[in-house]
Amino acid sequence: MSFPHLRSRPILLTTLAVTCMALGTLGHFLWQHVARPADSSHWHRVPGTPLRVEARGSGRAWRFTYSGRDGVLGTGDDRVSDNHLRLPAGVDVVIQLRSDDFIYVFSCPGLKLKEIAVPDLEFSIAFRVDRRGDYDLVMDPMCGFQLPPGETMGTLGVASETDFRLWLRDRTNLITVHNKTSQ
Repeated sequence: MSFPHLRSRPILLTTLAVTCMALGTLGHFLWQHVARPADSSHWHRVPGTPLRVEARGSGRAWRFTYSGRDGVLGTGDDRVSDNHLRLPAGVDVVIQLRSDDFIYVFSCPGLKLKEIAVPDLEFSIAFRVDRRGDYDLVMDPMCGFQLPPGETMGTLGVASETDFRLWLRDRTNLITVHNKTSQ
């Protein structure tokens, strides 16, 4: 008994495997050279994904951490800024709020943003700012502590995407910060 349709199966499987490898190679090329262009800005945004920033309250101050070239928060190439959060206009943003010591309130009345940061818990706030400008990050009293009148916990600056990239490029990376604090 002869089965002619089984003779073409190896050719079909080989063609399918070669096609999958070619598509995988093309996808890798597009990811490396289109979605994540090689530049020195230390920020790569894949269209449709938000910019993620960690806001960490410690010692009654904010430290903002931006992911580095790898796009992942919590690695050695992250960029940091103390008390000044800078964002690009027209980009979706997710701020991951954490605290090392107290309960903090991330509050920006000019943009109607408010969320808490609690030790050992993670909260987040998602938003988009389309207008450029500078806004105060005020401290809402928690547990009786209040800043003196006129003082803020920091600022939130919204700039063009080009200005944001230039500003971020000049930030200190997380490895440098850890080396300074451990000496």
